[in-house]
Amino acid sequence: MNKLCISASFVVLFTASAVLAAQAPGMGMMGPGMMGQGANIELMLLNLPQVQKELNLVQEQLDKLQEIRRSAMEGMRDLFPRDFRDLSAEERQQRMQEMRNKIEERTKELRNKVEDVLLDHQKKRLKEIKLQVQGVQALSDPEVIEMLGITAEQREKMENVRKEAAAKQRKQMEGLRDLSPEERRERGRQLFEEMRKAREETEKAVVDVLTPSQKEKWEKAKGEKFELDMSALFRRPGGQRPQPKPEN
Repeated sequence: MNKLCISASFVVLFTASAVLAAQAPGMGMMGPGMMGQGANIELMLLNLPQVQKELNLVQEQLDKLQEIRRSAMEGMRDLFPRDFRDLSAEERQQRMQEMRNKIEERTKELRNKVEDVLLDHQKKRLKEIKLQVQGVQALSDPEVIEMLGITAEQREKMENVRKEAAAKQRKQMEGLRDLSPEERRERGRQLFEEMRKAREETEKAVVDVLTPSQKEKWEKAKGEKFELDMSALFRRPGGQRPQPKPEN
C-alpha cells in the first residue's frame, strides 16, 4: 500500500461523508457537508506536509499517523455497498443510515487514535486549523454550537440563510445543459466568480447571526491565520517528509 492509495482512500471517505451528510434532513448547502462532522478532516490535514510542518511533528509521530492511515484504509471496504443501485428507495435510505453510523463511529475511533499521538499544543493548533478550513460550516458542529452557545433560534436563522443560498445556486446552474460546449465553458467561468461572491455573502450572513460576544469567541477559537493550500488535499502526495521547524 503506497501513500497514493492511502490518500485516495481518505478522499473517498471524505467525499462519502459529504454525500451522506447532504442527504440528512435539515442540512443546507453550507451544513456539515464535506468539511463537517462525518469526515475525519483532522487525519486528512495531518497528511499534508504544510500542516505537519506547522505542528512541528517529529518522525515518530509521522510514523504513527501513517500507521493509523493504513489501518483506516483497510477498514474502508465494508463501508460501500456494491448493490446500492439495485436497492429500493426505502432500502437505500436504510443503507445510507447504516453507512452514516459506521462513518461516525470510525471517525470517533480515528480521532481518539490521533489525539493519542499529538501533544496538547499540537492538538490545539490542529483544531484551530480545522475550524479555519471548515469556515462557517463548523457552526453546525455540536461541539462548536456548545462552545459558542448558539441558540435554536440562531441555528434556524443560519439554516434559512443556507437554504436561500442553495436555491440561488440551483437557479444559477439552470440551462447549462442546453448550451454549446463553448458557451458552457464561458458560462462556467462566469459562474465560478458569481458563486465565489455568493459564498462570501452567505458566509457573512451566517456569521452575522452570531452576537458580538459569540463572534469574538469564534475568531479566538480559530487562532492565528493559517494559509492552507486546499488543492493539496487532492493532489498526489510526494514522498518527501517535511523537516520539523527548528526550536526557538
